[in-house]
Amino acid sequence: LNIVRLEAGAPVFEFLAVRGRNYTILGSADLKAWGEVAFRPLLPDADAAATVSAYLSPDVRFLQVAVPGTTAGPAPRFFKLKIQ
Repeated sequence: LNIVRLEAGAPVFEFLAVRGRNYTILGSADLKAWGEVAFRPLLPDADAAATVSAYLSPDVRFLQVAVPGTTAGPAPRFFKLKIQ
């Protein structure tokens, strides 16, 4: 999981997505409590405002995702990628 840039104050991550795998991003403010965070896949045909909690890859590609800020609780400062 690589940070590639900030977009409107939100981090944009990039990772290699493999066909048939399901990807979830987890966030934490303190490295102790982790929870799923909504993210937005940056794909040409994706809705620019829609967020998802998981992404099932239809092929092999480098995928960029934006993690919008949260309004509830402290914003995550740390992130990790969960692959299933």
